[in-house]
Amino acid sequence: MGGEEFNYPILMQTSKGLPSTTFATQSLSYINNYSNSKPKIKQSVSRESGAGFTIIELLVVVAIIAVLTGIVVANTTQYINRGKDSSIQGSLSSLSTNASVYFDSVGDYTSLCSDPTVTNPLAAADKANDGNTTPDQVTDCDSNATEWRACGQLKVTSADYFCVDYSGAKKIVTAATCAGGDDTACP
Repeated sequence: MGGEEFNYPILMQTSKGLPSTTFATQSLSYINNYSNSKPKIKQSVSRESGAGFTIIELLVVVAIIAVLTGIVVANTTQYINRGKDSSIQGSLSSLSTNASVYFDSVGDYTSLCSDPTVTNPLAAADKANDGNTTPDQVTDCDSNATEWRACGQLKVTSADYFCVDYSGAKKIVTAATCAGGDDTACP
């Protein structure tokens, strides 16, 4: 039965628009399959097109925002620390001028590190580093009658210190050579 063929009439239109009857040959299996198939009903979707987002779309957007936020925060922190390093270096660099004025008025550097002309820039450097305005472990000042040195810890690389001294030297040194002690010259 599956391979039998037969002729059946098909109503068609001619080129002039008039009806015409013709015969076609088809496989009986095709007709059986066609007649047994159920008509497909288009199901309507309850939401309108573009009315919302899928969870996958939202997760992708959240992931992209998280990645961009991580990049921005990392770069912003780095730029803030570089700005703090510049502030520390600027505050300590002003000590060269302040120390010269102090020496001209007092005649030596013995009490230089306790004078406000030095403690104020040291406090500014300290505040730029850790928010504390009292000179502590991040800043250091040593002086004797003829020499002085001041150091401030930098933010980008905390093992580095910015050092200024009586000779006008301004350079970055390591913590071991700058913190503590009674040295009065930058190494």
